Amino acid sequence: MTQKCQDNVNATGTQIIIAVHIGMGILAAIPFIGFQLWSTVSFDHVVPLLMVNIPYIGAQVLLLAALQKSGASIISPLLTLKIPILAALGFVLLGDTLNLQQLFAVLGILVLAICLSKSAGMIDWVPLLLISLACLGYAISDHSITQYSKSLQNFSELDQVWVTVSINYLFCGLICLISALPCKVDHHLVFKCKWISVTWLMAVTLLVLGFKSSGVLQANVAQSLRGVFGVALAYIFLRTTPAPSTLSPPRKLSIAAGMIVAVALFFS
Repeated sequence: MTQKCQDNVNATGTQIIIAVHIGMGILAAIPFIGFQLWSTVSFDHVVPLLMVNIPYIGAQVLLLAALQKSGASIISPLLTLKIPILAALGFVLLGDTLNLQQLFAVLGILVLAICLSKSAGMIDWVPLLLISLACLGYAISDHSITQYSKSLQNFSELDQVWVTVSINYLFCGLICLISALPCKVDHHLVFKCKWISVTWLMAVTLLVLGFKSSGVLQANVAQSLRGVFGVALAYIFLRTTPAPSTLSPPRKLSIAAGMIVAVALFFS
């Protein structure tokens, strides 16, 4: 959907990211106003919300820079680098440890993701560094939004999710609104990106629900299968793979199957 929007509008990746997050902020404002969530927000929330959004926005910028220096088919699989970073953060911040089986599963996910990336082209050290820093930013943001959600004590476990998403993405939308004018993002582009905003907000709500129900690392391990779905759907409907690759479609499907096995190994 994002690729289709970028093909149909005359806008850069940065402009689309800003427009999408402004749209998400507008959508998040509906429950924020409708359920009077402003009464639950205080000045003490500013720092936790900045801890969520500054690493997140920084990661988005770094990801775009990595994509500009390399292809999306090379960079996208490398987003799984967030998994070992999350494991390290969990160990340092919370004392969480992985058993031997989970360590093998994480290693398998990384190796297979690198195989997918290398099949699309060489991985230069500059985009590799950029995507590694982006994954660090995403990991910090994921931990921060989970801690922020837990701090909302006046709500049930389930309500904490939509309240967290509403407050956080309204805050994020306001931050992006500040950069709209210098980046030449107008209301027309925000409207054209409306369906990306809707689906992105739905996806992040489910992701935060995953953080709450199973844990940040576990939810991200499960999320690593999104690349598998892309490969499988492209092969089913187009009888090909979604990007140029040195791997044949059957071999790519084999790697996708390996990813499923590795994720299953992590949770078994």
